[in-house]
Amino acid sequence: MQCKREVILLEAQIADLPRNNPHHGGGGRVKNPLFGQLTKARAKLDGWTDKLHKSEMDMRNGAFRKFDIDEAIKTSDRRKAEKASKNTVLGEEEPGAW
Repeated sequence: MQCKREVILLEAQIADLPRNNPHHGGGGRVKNPLFGQLTKARAKLDGWTDKLHKSEMDMRNGAFRKFDIDEAIKTSDRRKAEKASKNTVLGEEEPGAW
């Protein structure tokens, strides 16, 4: 939202600038730093919009799933116990093993 507000504010400031008069000052354009700021703000807004769109698409495609911390702890403890039991069996020397 902040990027969008910045773009709107800069566009409003640029719209309030006086129009260049071709007969005044030799007809050259007056360079204003607001134009560069607007270009950067629009690029930043586009980047955030792309990230937001990607997140929305990921959610629609099921990339984000419900997460239960209690179940994760139980599963983690179970995996650790299974790994420890496998390591003790594999740690023993089998007949015919090198």
